[in-house]
Amino acid sequence: MRQLQHRFQAALADSIIYEEHKGNFAAARLLADSALAEARASNVSDDVADAFLERGVVHILQCEPAAAVDSLKEVGTVVPSDAERKVLAAAYSGYAANLQLNLFPDEGAAHGAEWEARLPDLMNSAGPQHEQVRHLVQQVTEPAVAVEVGLVSEFLINVLQARRALSSYGTSSEPERQARLAFALTALGSFWSQAESLHAEPQLFAYMMLASADLCRRSGEGDQALELLENAYQRYRDSGDLAGSATCLMTRGDWCAAPLSTPLLWNHAMREGAAESELPWTVEASEFAGSNNISVADAQSNYAEAERLFREVGAARGLGALELRYGFLAALAGEYEQALGHAMQAGGILEAAGDIRATWIAHAHQGLALVGMGRIPEPIARAEAIGSWGAREGSFSFALGLGLLFERAGRRWLTYEGDYERSLSCYRLAEALFGQLKAPSNLVQNLVDQGNVYRVVGHYDAAMRIYERAWNLQIQAARMQPPRPSAWARTGLLVTKIHQIVVAVDDVGAYERQTKRLEGLIAEWPSESPDLTELVGENVQDLVDQARVFARLGRAIVARDKGAAAATSRHFKAARAAALAAGPAWRDLLEATVLRTQAAYPEAIAAFNRYLDVPKASSGFMGAAAELIPLLGAEGEALAHQQQQHVHAEAAAFFARIKAYELAQEHLQAIENETGPEWWSSEARPWEALSICADVDEGLGLLEDARRWADRAIAALEDRRRLLSRDELKIALSGGTGSQYLYFQAARITMKLRDAAQWAGNLRDAAGYSGQAFGYAERGKARALLDLMAGGMVPRSSTET
Repeated sequence: MRQLQHRFQAALADSIIYEEHKGNFAAARLLADSALAEARASNVSDDVADAFLERGVVHILQCEPAAAVDSLKEVGTVVPSDAERKVLAAAYSGYAANLQLNLFPDEGAAHGAEWEARLPDLMNSAGPQHEQVRHLVQQVTEPAVAVEVGLVSEFLINVLQARRALSSYGTSSEPERQARLAFALTALGSFWSQAESLHAEPQLFAYMMLASADLCRRSGEGDQALELLENAYQRYRDSGDLAGSATCLMTRGDWCAAPLSTPLLWNHAMREGAAESELPWTVEASEFAGSNNISVADAQSNYAEAERLFREVGAARGLGALELRYGFLAALAGEYEQALGHAMQAGGILEAAGDIRATWIAHAHQGLALVGMGRIPEPIARAEAIGSWGAREGSFSFALGLGLLFERAGRRWLTYEGDYERSLSCYRLAEALFGQLKAPSNLVQNLVDQGNVYRVVGHYDAAMRIYERAWNLQIQAARMQPPRPSAWARTGLLVTKIHQIVVAVDDVGAYERQTKRLEGLIAEWPSESPDLTELVGENVQDLVDQARVFARLGRAIVARDKGAAAATSRHFKAARAAALAAGPAWRDLLEATVLRTQAAYPEAIAAFNRYLDVPKASSGFMGAAAELIPLLGAEGEALAHQQQQHVHAEAAAFFARIKAYELAQEHLQAIENETGPEWWSSEARPWEALSICADVDEGLGLLEDARRWADRAIAALEDRRRLLSRDELKIALSGGTGSQYLYFQAARITMKLRDAAQWAGNLRDAAGYSGQAFGYAERGKARALLDLMAGGMVPRSSTET
């Protein structure tokens, strides 16, 4: 029996710290099972208890927390009077509870709506174990046991929580980050002192240095992080621990390759949004366009040295972890086939070593690489398998985090790459995972993201179907007992998404259906929070008011197009009366919209400025109710910033339409001051934002600047259109401010440049501008013809290539 225990420790390379990339968990699992069978046969209680402990530890390392707890429960049954074995079992059981519900793939603690819903389960599981440890640890006399208990029940869990607190992705202030870091390092320092007094092994202090370096790096203290990392490396080297040394080198490479997060997440943020996956622009700018801070050469150099050491010591888990990183570097270069190869290689190595949670990361990377290659339908089964594992024998939170990885990748394809189909593919991977995981809040958020893609391309029927499905799921989630205010807050935000589609479709029947939906929401809102119920009733009533105004305004536009003057006047009067009868938050905006449609521009400007003066305007045109935002916590703060950007964009568009170009320019400048000169790149339809910039500069007489904006608008639309293979998406994308308008806009601006050149007597430039204007017009007609052909409205020639 003692020989089996020695072999078990050797299989784990004398380490129960997962992040050191030591040991072979598959071999350790076989030895633990053999030890348990032998102990049961000998019927020696201490051996049976040790075997259950060993098997529980292996289950934890393999990320099977439920099985770990089942094994560890047996320890107290077998040796009810053995305080040291029981305290070890309690410590590991508490850690297993965190592993199941409180671990993300970035090795930090979990968060988000589903985590919040399961927080009572976590407290009920981990709380009693913590109390048992606190009670039994006083009876421990063996120093090695005391160190192990402190490591598992105190240090590792404190590191988990500190990583979450410090991973702000630049959204917290420097004093706040420094205060959090100081608190975290102080908490970790108490265990350091205890380990010193108990003469712990040198490798443990090396790992504590490594963990501290990671915390400094997450809080933005780069120099301090590098100093601690070098210290950890030297301590591992001095103790002859090559795998630990290699882990330090790999960590240094990670910091070079993925400065925002980790290569395991493809440098994405491990964070969910409020009602959708959109995060603050500062986070997304670092996440999607932060390549300037990436040093691939330095990462490769560190990885190469780490590989040499891992190979020397035979650390298969370390080699598998490096393959994941090589795949990420290939993806950075756009070599998705190579990325797939590395991810497949990693999966094989890690599965053979019994590292289950890293194997699931490899499967997630395979899915992302396949999407990058355009092999879109294939990865769905992988995503479903991850979700099923997380819902059953694995870690719920870890699987949830991999679903968020798919979400972040989808967001990147949408906003940074402009590839709608690949974005949808990533979102569908997340949908498959969340569905199997039974994570309704994230599934609703995912459906909103999918609906947003269809809304961006103008495919309103598909967007409405998806939003309706999200609506039904969200209502079910919000009805859970006890009531969760955040879930109802998200319901209130989701209804505005549906409202945006109703407004875009501009159909009287759609307005009526929306009115019934909104009135039903008011009636069903939970009465446990009277103030919240009254608040939501007011906000939803605002949307009802808007629907009534737009229905009447739509009738006025139809009558005007038919030349029915009397009917036009009657419907406009009805629309303005409905606007004036609306609640105070939106009354001025609705009146301004009616006046703008009537071309009563001075009155429209006055009404819109009154709307901007109302505090609720900060929620944005058709945006989220500002009062609901605080219920969403940190995500709500990010949403508030986004809505402030949206209201400036809406104001710029409104003023540009009524030729109040100076006012429009003020709001465009405000966006640039708050968000940066490339603010338009984060917009769902960036060509529309660019077109507004062109309109404003054209109106201000800045014709060369206006044409540059128009060219960028055309390029943005055509670049995204080229990425589409499905004709119905191409046609939908041409709706709204489509390519024909953009080419016409560019031609109009160029003709003004021609006129200016002629007026100045520069006939050569004038002739050049004439040719360019003609070119824009011809390209616009060609694009219109191609769109008609894609829609099947013009028959294709049999000789067409």
